[in-house]
Amino acid sequence: MIYPYGLVTPESDGPAWIKTNLDHWHSKKGALLGYSFTGGIAMSAMLGDGARAQGYLDGFRKFLEPNTLYREAGTAPVMETPLHCAAVLQDMAFRSQNGVIHVFPALSPKWERTVFRGFTAEGGFEVNAAAGQGEVRWVVLTAPHAGEVVVEAKGIGALKREAKDMTVEVLSPDRLKLVCQAGGRIDLYDGTTPVVEPVGGKGTNPFGLK
Repeated sequence: MIYPYGLVTPESDGPAWIKTNLDHWHSKKGALLGYSFTGGIAMSAMLGDGARAQGYLDGFRKFLEPNTLYREAGTAPVMETPLHCAAVLQDMAFRSQNGVIHVFPALSPKWERTVFRGFTAEGGFEVNAAAGQGEVRWVVLTAPHAGEVVVEAKGIGALKREAKDMTVEVLSPDRLKLVCQAGGRIDLYDGTTPVVEPVGGKGTNPFGLK
């Protein structure tokens, strides 16, 4: 109900209900396997708890093989849980549900810089964004057709903005309501130049080279 269906959300049922279920699940220490951690990442992202999501991400590392495969109950390697981990990493940076686009809902405290490009939300809205040191630096949203959407991100109401073919209503310091015409675009930024570029990796160890 909580994940992946999203029938229970922090907005509809309150975060405490989800947190209680997550706490109970992870109290069963002897029963935790790979999906316990990737599912925990997803639910923590729903709660906006980047530190907890990072803790589960760290916990999942012990299950991974150097070639990204995974072993759980036997000796045969499988791939589905590592692929799920890749998906929920994106949930930490971007979530779209029930008419709300959440940008960087659960940034890890270990992520110094985070950038994504071309993520598509419900309704076809395309989003590019960057964050640094736990703060949203810029967001660019384009609308393929007319419609309304709410965008939520930490401090988004204080960002400078340039909008074309859409109107903007500040609902709260962290929420904007956009009424878009087809082809509309909004640029939100903290004064820095919006640039999409690769974020340098650290400690890479390509499989087969070492």
